[in-house]
Amino acid sequence: MPPMPPMPPAAPAESPGSEAEEETPPRRRTGLKLAALGVLAVVAIAVPTVDRYLVFQENWDRETVQTVAAGTPLNFANVSWKVTLEKTPSPDPKRPSPPDRTWVKVTATRVSLNADGARRVMKPDVDLRDPDGRKWMLESLKDDLPVEPEEHKTGTPYSYTWLGIVPVAAFDRIRVHLRPSDLRSDLPTEGLLKRTDEVPSYVVFAFTR
Repeated sequence: MPPMPPMPPAAPAESPGSEAEEETPPRRRTGLKLAALGVLAVVAIAVPTVDRYLVFQENWDRETVQTVAAGTPLNFANVSWKVTLEKTPSPDPKRPSPPDRTWVKVTATRVSLNADGARRVMKPDVDLRDPDGRKWMLESLKDDLPVEPEEHKTGTPYSYTWLGIVPVAAFDRIRVHLRPSDLRSDLPTEGLLKRTDEVPSYVVFAFTR
């Protein structure tokens, strides 16, 4: 009986986290951001008469909505907030929105009123809703907050910007819903976990126009 051929060497094992551990270069991050905005554009063009990909309804059992009068700043957890909503051109000129859809830009500007507010730098949750209970998602575009919380200055305005697509017919009825966080950046981990168990609801602010 001829001798058995030698077994081929085993392929080196890949580290399960090797790709995740690599730092994403700036150019790739920009590409990912544009790709996310592209998803909104593709959906709006491919399904111009159906909102189910951009609009959905939910029962907000843990949510309390408070109304903020148009042009009035919101003071919450030692931070002052102002919000604007406006129409904006498509971020990709080669893919304009259909006639019954429009791109919108939401800008939320925050100003820390004191040192305590300067520690509450977590990004707020933002969405668009109409009186019928429909909700439109937004894609974060940019912000100009300092990278390190210690660099955050009291009394200095910083802004977040989001983009989204909404029906033209609904634009004048839409309100921006902002849910700012009152968590401090220096809160210990054990304190954060304890807080999660003790807070069964949260407040969302609806800005009228």
